[in-house]
Amino acid sequence: MRKFRHWTVVSVALAMGVFLFVQRHVFAQPADEREGDREAIGAVLSAQQTVWNSVGVDAFLVGYWHSPELSFSGTSGLVHGWDGVLTRSKKNYPDRTAMARLDFSE
Repeated sequence: MRKFRHWTVVSVALAMGVFLFVQRHVFAQPADEREGDREAIGAVLSAQQTVWNSVGVDAFLVGYWHSPELSFSGTSGLVHGWDGVLTRSKKNYPDRTAMARLDFSE
């Protein structure tokens, strides 16, 4: 029982530390920095929507992190690595008809 209490205290302290870090470093960003982040994210999403609807899978994946550490979770499960995501995407969307139309919304 004493060991359980020890790990409970350690877990609570760790959770509080993570909470305080996130609150201080993420939510405390000035509004203009957050707006810049929103605009940058919006630009990537807009570009991805455009290339998905007009160019294809290869151009769409330019907006993804080109790394073997990339993980993508879709209806067919988890895929690791940019190359794995490309292979999966080409298999699932072999032509324009299979791709349908992409529209992002809030």
